[in-house]
Amino acid sequence: MANMNSAPTPEFHHHLKILGDAWMLIIMCELLAGTCRFNELQRKVGGVSPVTLTNRLKKLEHLGLVTRTTKAEDQLSVSYCITQKGRALQPAIEALHDYGSKHLGVVPECEKAFDEQDM
Repeated sequence: MANMNSAPTPEFHHHLKILGDAWMLIIMCELLAGTCRFNELQRKVGGVSPVTLTNRLKKLEHLGLVTRTTKAEDQLSVSYCITQKGRALQPAIEALHDYGSKHLGVVPECEKAFDEQDM
């Protein structure tokens, strides 16, 4: 989507599917704050299963957005950090944060209003 007046391209739809996938941006947000070990990242993200977190981290690593480091002396000590390519997403993530703050309100209030509509 080169400019806002043109129709979204199939490539742009593909990019949205990748980045809009459940947990991907949340994981990226946490890694923008600094390197995390797996269990620490799972706690910070909250609510993600170990299998899902592993799959998303593998996908992010494959895309070159995250690097996985294992300490040679301790194969169980695995940490993840964001790459320069991943850090380039920071302005987009911040824009989403700003938009949500301005237009989507406080999360519990939004969810309550949405749940009441479903009744």
